[in-house]
Amino acid sequence: MDETNSVNDQTTAIRILIAEDSAVQAEALRRVLAREGYTVSVAKDGAEGLAKARELSPDLMISDIMMPGMDGFELCRNIKANERLRSTPVILLTSLSDPQDVIRAVQCGADKFITKPYDEKHLLSTERESEKHAGNSNGHPHFLQG
Repeated sequence: MDETNSVNDQTTAIRILIAEDSAVQAEALRRVLAREGYTVSVAKDGAEGLAKARELSPDLMISDIMMPGMDGFELCRNIKANERLRSTPVILLTSLSDPQDVIRAVQCGADKFITKPYDEKHLLSTERESEKHAGNSNGHPHFLQG
């Protein structure tokens, strides 16, 4: 499920990796991002997401939290612990919104935390903001409701 689209010259070089166990939600998100001109790859769970992140070195990672095996928190911890990947912004996109989940997002190093359902325009503006601040995270994710 990889797609390259040249809608916008500014975004064509931006590589985004999505880790999402729901094929329907992964495809919907992939389409939104590809339509904006991003190069998008999809992993079906956290373990595959980590393997693809190591292989592709994406510019941005968007991950669901609730996935079988390696969840989004663990995936984010692994990304942030990897010397080559640690500056990759990680957006956790989830239906969870309990304050404890936000605390766990902070603890694992997430850059953003967005609740589902999300608004496409809001997600895209958040993605662009993450792009601008890649490598400049202060260790405190932004909690954003979709």
